[in-house]
Amino acid sequence: VVTCMTIWLPLAQLMKVWHYLRCKSLFPGVGFLDFMAWVNSIKLVDEKCSMNTIERTFIAANVELEKIEGNANNSDRLMRFQFLEVIVRLAKAKFIETGVEKSFSSATARLIREHIKKYDVPEDWQGFRDAELWTIQINDIIEPNIPGLRHIYESYFEPRKRFMSR
Repeated sequence: VVTCMTIWLPLAQLMKVWHYLRCKSLFPGVGFLDFMAWVNSIKLVDEKCSMNTIERTFIAANVELEKIEGNANNSDRLMRFQFLEVIVRLAKAKFIETGVEKSFSSATARLIREHIKKYDVPEDWQGFRDAELWTIQINDIIEPNIPGLRHIYESYFEPRKRFMSR
C-alpha cells in the first residue's frame, strides 16, 4: 500500500513519461529499445545496476502467464500497468538489492527523485497534446470517423517501417 502511495503522488509526471515513451515507440506500448534508451537518459545504469539487470526487469514486468485472445500487449512492449511495475522493479534492483534502501516505498521514491525527476526532461509538445488535442471536442470529431481513419491508416502502414508512407 505504501508503494502505491509512493507512485500515486508523482503519478502525473510518470504518466507524462509514459505518454512520451508510448508515442515515440511501438504504440500502444513501449518497446524494449525505446525503454532502454530512456533508462540511459535518466542515468540509471551504473556499476551496481547493469544493463542486464535492467533488461531482466523489463522481461519480468512483461511476462504473460496466459495468452488472452485479442490482447494488444505483445511480449516485446510494456503497457501502462507494466511500466508502473517496472519502475518498482527498477527501484528494487537499484536500491534494495544493493542494500541502499530497505523498503520498496523508499526505494521507489528514491528512484523517482534521483533519476526520473532529476534527469527526465519533458517534451515541449506534451502540453499542447494535453490542452488542445486530447479533449472531449476532438474526441467527438474523431470517434464517429474511426472506420475511415482506420482504413486510411491500414492502406499506408507497413509493419517494417516506423512511419506511415506510400
